[in-house]
Amino acid sequence: MESGRRHLLLLVVGAAVAAAEPSPHKTLSYEEAVALAVDFYNQGSGLDHAFRLLKADPRPEWDMTANPRQELKFTVKETVCLVAENLPGTECDFRDDGVVRDCSGFFSTQQVSPIVVVSCNTVAQEPTHIRRSRSPRRKWTWKPRRRGSYTLISQGGNKALPYIHQM
Repeated sequence: MESGRRHLLLLVVGAAVAAAEPSPHKTLSYEEAVALAVDFYNQGSGLDHAFRLLKADPRPEWDMTANPRQELKFTVKETVCLVAENLPGTECDFRDDGVVRDCSGFFSTQQVSPIVVVSCNTVAQEPTHIRRSRSPRRKWTWKPRRRGSYTLISQGGNKALPYIHQM
C-alpha cells in the first residue's frame, strides 16, 4: 500500500448517553464540545485503542448563543486503553509509540440533537530508526507508521451506522 494513499472513514455515530446532549437552555463550552467530539471519535473510529485529547487550539470567539455552528480544532493521541473498555480518557496513559492525529470540524446545535463533524489526519512523524546489528557497518531500517485520514460525523440520538469508503 502506498504511503501517500489515504483512507477515508465516514461514520455516522449516535450519542450513547442522553447526558451528552445539551438541553435547549444550556450551551456547551469549547472544552465540553471538544471532549464530546473526542468521545464520538473513539466510539466510531473502528480502531482498537482509544484516543485522548493531547491539545485543543483555543477558540476565544466561541459563542454558541450567537452562532450555533462553531469550529473545532484539536489534536489527539492513541492511548494504552482499548475502546471496548469504555474508560474515561483521563484514566488512560498515552502509548509511547501512539499515533497522533490533528482533528478539525464543527459542532452544531442547529438541530434538536447536537451534530459533531470531525475529520482527523495522522500527523507525519519523523521515521524511527532501529539498529539491527552491532557491526561497524550500521544498518538502519524504517519502522512503518500507520497513516490515514478519518472523518466522523455524529448526530445525537441515533444509533451508530458505519459507512466505510476507501480512496
